[in-house]
Amino acid sequence: MFTPGSHATRKEYEALAHVYDRRWAAYVAASNRATLQRCPPPAGARVLDIACGTGALLVALADAYPQVLTTGVDLSGPMLHAAMAKPGLAGRLACADAHALPFAAGTFDIVYSVSALHYLPDPGLALREARRSLAPGGRLVITDWCYDYPGCRFMAWLLPRLGRAHVKTYAPGELRSLLEAAGLVVEKLDTYKITRFWGLMTAVAVN
Repeated sequence: MFTPGSHATRKEYEALAHVYDRRWAAYVAASNRATLQRCPPPAGARVLDIACGTGALLVALADAYPQVLTTGVDLSGPMLHAAMAKPGLAGRLACADAHALPFAAGTFDIVYSVSALHYLPDPGLALREARRSLAPGGRLVITDWCYDYPGCRFMAWLLPRLGRAHVKTYAPGELRSLLEAAGLVVEKLDTYKITRFWGLMTAVAVN
């Protein structure tokens, strides 16, 4: 099942799948690295990557933490097809919407989502779904664009005017409120730059 508002995002990334890794490699690597530095998975963890795209975070997890069991979901079939071509990822991927995860409650010990929050038409529902999929004491790790930084504010203004898929870029306080409203306890929330002009935030929240 796909949330109606997710259609624009799915369509946009279906068109980008064949160039995504080449075009965004530096940004993806930097954001994934920053995310894992702030919350590495515990040994033997069951890990879910929501909006896994072409699988870059899953590959990074497999390389640095080979003992974890990873699963990825994404809206876009072509993005998942690109992920499946990467060693070790076939069979660990599913086409699914963040608003309706196809997993039983308590399936995962840690759930990551990197650079997806600003696309979600119903972030509250998506965060509740992420929480539902977590075991008690599990952690949800959200990395996304941060409205505190001018580059992110400008893109939040520009993208809708270009007809691109974008819902909202959040400030840190807004992200904290969303996580708390979903029933999670925010353990830490960092803001930081990955380039001179581009800033992210990472929240780690406990179920």
